Amino acid sequence: MIVVAGMNKVCKTHEDALHRVRNVAAPLNMLRLYTLAGKGSPTPCTINGSCGDCNSPECICNAIVTTRRCSVKGRIKVILVGEVLGL
Repeated sequence: MIVVAGMNKVCKTHEDALHRVRNVAAPLNMLRLYTLAGKGSPTPCTINGSCGDCNSPECICNAIVTTRRCSVKGRIKVILVGEVLGL
């Protein structure tokens, strides 16, 4: 697996990262998907801009995955790009 991410995705703590996912990236992505692509129903975050801790089938933060350690050496490659990429 290769992950390419901008430095705007790097957070100081795990809690900061979860906050960013739920209150920055997910609301903006849901707004983009719902408004521009016309997919799904509005979720609380598309309406008020922050996570409503909803259980909507359209919710894109229902599955947040954290990899603590890769048991197979070299299986995951992370490439950090020194600029803002995406949300």
